[in-house]
Amino acid sequence: MSVIRMPRSAASRKSVTGPQAQDTEPEELVPGRLSHTQWKDMLAYEEAEETVADHMDRLLKKVMDGCHRVNIRQQMFPYTANWVKKHLVQIVEQHFLCRDEEDGADVIVPEDREPSPLNQTSGLRAVCRS
Repeated sequence: MSVIRMPRSAASRKSVTGPQAQDTEPEELVPGRLSHTQWKDMLAYEEAEETVADHMDRLLKKVMDGCHRVNIRQQMFPYTANWVKKHLVQIVEQHFLCRDEEDGADVIVPEDREPSPLNQTSGLRAVCRS
C-alpha cells in the first residue's frame, strides 16, 4: 500500500481553516437570564417597533386631518344656509315687523285732540299792520 502524503503547507492550511472549538459560553448580561446576543436582538426589535409606531402616527395624523376637512366641508353648506336664514329673518323683523312694546291688542288708544282754535283777533292785527 502506498500512502499519499500531503505537502506540509496544505496540511497546515487545513488545520487553520477548520472549525474552532466553541467551548466558551456566551457572555451573559443578566446571569442565567439574558445573553449579550439576546440583548442586541431585543434592542433591534425595540428600534424597529419605534420606527413602525412613528410611521403609524404620521399615517393616522394624515387620515384624521383628511376626515376633519371632509367633515368641515359637509357642514359648511348647512351652517351657511342656517346663518343666512337667521340673519334674513332678523333683518325682516327689524325693518317690517317692528312694533312698539306698548302696541297691543288690548291697549286702548285715545283719540287725538283737535287743535285749539287760533285767537282770531291776534291774527287780524298782524294782517292789518302790514
